[in-house]
Amino acid sequence: MITYDDIIKEDNLDLRVKCEDVKLPLSKEDKYHEFLRNFRYKFYLEVEKQKRLYGIAYKDIAIKDTASRWGSCSALKNLNFSWRLILAPPEILEYVVTHEIAHLTHLNHS
Repeated sequence: MITYDDIIKEDNLDLRVKCEDVKLPLSKEDKYHEFLRNFRYKFYLEVEKQKRLYGIAYKDIAIKDTASRWGSCSALKNLNFSWRLILAPPEILEYVVTHEIAHLTHLNHS
């Protein structure tokens, strides 16, 4: 298993993105790395767009290999997402990011 810890820089913003223990059915390591870069960038753009729209701050974003969740938000303001979201339509990614950002304000579903 490989653990990645990268810095993405776009529009003078730094975002630390972790991708832990991701297992994908890609045969070549270069395709794997390109896939992860593109995936992190899509998350980065969506989270930053909504951060600016709603004025809500988060601490960190992690992309994980979760079996039963699309995303989660911790009390420490960390946003966690399943890598499987890259396979979903863009509207689903937007919805899940919106849902988890809402948890930065209200940590429940009530």
